[in-house]
Amino acid sequence: MIRIGEFIPLARQDLSGPNGYSVKLAKLENFTLLSISPIQPVPPQPYIEPPNTLYTFQAVKPGLGLIQFARYYRPWAPDSIVYEPELQFNIGLADGETAEAGLKVGGWTPFVKPEGEALKVFEEALKGFEGVGYKSLLVSSQVVKGVNYIYAVNGKIVYPGAVEFPGLLSVYAPPVGKPRITHITRLGDPSALGGSGAFLPATEEEKGLLKKAQEGLMGGGFTAEYVSHQVVSGLRLHFIGTETLTDEALTKLPVYITVYVPAGADPVITDVQEVYHLV
Repeated sequence: MIRIGEFIPLARQDLSGPNGYSVKLAKLENFTLLSISPIQPVPPQPYIEPPNTLYTFQAVKPGLGLIQFARYYRPWAPDSIVYEPELQFNIGLADGETAEAGLKVGGWTPFVKPEGEALKVFEEALKGFEGVGYKSLLVSSQVVKGVNYIYAVNGKIVYPGAVEFPGLLSVYAPPVGKPRITHITRLGDPSALGGSGAFLPATEEEKGLLKKAQEGLMGGGFTAEYVSHQVVSGLRLHFIGTETLTDEALTKLPVYITVYVPAGADPVITDVQEVYHLV
């Protein structure tokens, strides 16, 4: 077991070029990526070796920590991506730390446009993060010992011709120190067959489909600002938005709602997930 605050260094060989591959970070849970740096060879060398890169991670939340790399031979072709096995680590609390900082549930705000401190935290957490660019669309927050943030984002691999994909990015901002990415969830891959496209502002027609799908359902209802499209046999609309509960306080929660629109039939809600269960 490792503890919050401890470091994990991992080296990977990058063979970028016409006949090689580039290494990208594919999954990160309960760790943050602190740095990416080249490993300098120790002379003398009998021959020129391909360069190695050192990735340094830090455990930031208790639970099961996951790290996974992928080798991208042709980033625009999903069948050419080779995923390494997941590296799993049991992360325990740091000495003297309570479980409060690791809480995920309870006290989450509904999604709002990221502004002020939330936008600053997002930008600070992504400084030095390479390989994929992210644009924040909405944010939900939770005050613990520090603040947890979940951002609804569009991501894009830094590569010519790459397309955007929808996702969730979780950041922990401690009371003192730099905000840290703790989880990245890729919600869809537009280059894959049947994959979901990037989040776009929901049109009035799409909001109408979400409203229609709720007819006859018990509860406070759903609203949404952004939607991702997935063409299957019919159409799946993945909304990122807010659920209003029917409790006394009319609690509002950030949610990910899937609506299936079959050809020639009424839309139906097929899945609803609170976003903090996805990170």
